[in-house]
Amino acid sequence: MDSNNRDWQACSASRPASPLEQIEIMEHHELQESRSEQEPSSSDLEKYKFYIENGIKGAMLAVPPSDQMKNVERRICVARGMGAKHKKKLLEELNTEVENNYRFSLQQAIVDYILKDPHERGL
Repeated sequence: MDSNNRDWQACSASRPASPLEQIEIMEHHELQESRSEQEPSSSDLEKYKFYIENGIKGAMLAVPPSDQMKNVERRICVARGMGAKHKKKLLEELNTEVENNYRFSLQQAIVDYILKDPHERGL
């Protein structure tokens, strides 16, 4: 047993850990995890991308919040003199980009969550 682990056990038996002690414990835990993990191979990265793009179907995802695009549109600064047609096209492109990014982020979060299980990673 290393000294950090003993310090943590001693601390937890006598009193709650201070915020700095908690940070040290978390950093130690993250360091131990990073030492045990290997860098993904190019094959692993290809599989990861495949599962994000093809493994999670759109029907499985939560719909974006109804006011999401309204919030985005409120933050857009449109140039003066921009025609209504150009503005509409710009908003359509922005809407498509936001939807794609939202979907990709959800898919990536789901795959990342699944891969937290060592059995799913094939370890």
